[in-house]
Amino acid sequence: SIAGLEAFGAPVDYSTSKTAIIALAKNMSRKLSKEVRINTLAPGNIFFEDGSWDEKLREDPERIKMIIDNTVPMQRFGTLDEVSDAALFLCSNRASFISGCTLVVDGGQTVSVL
Repeated sequence: SIAGLEAFGAPVDYSTSKTAIIALAKNMSRKLSKEVRINTLAPGNIFFEDGSWDEKLREDPERIKMIIDNTVPMQRFGTLDEVSDAALFLCSNRASFISGCTLVVDGGQTVSVL
């Protein structure tokens, strides 16, 4: 989750656990990259039926539209297919020199330079 990369106001325990997963993957990658590539995905606001964003949209569609329009440069939710495509890329031979990476799939929402 992008909550592991930046402080968005997500619950502290959730953000901290996501940051820990990213750090664990980077450390494991340093030790194991000769045998296996280890990467993480950091999805942003991903919409799927009956998910938390679906529930929030049903409760207050105008507020959620405003949040997405003002915080996501692509001004839309991501899809499950977009996240799975990113995962498939990282598992493919086209990503054969990528290890210890966090691939962000968030429509440009994160703004950090590192």
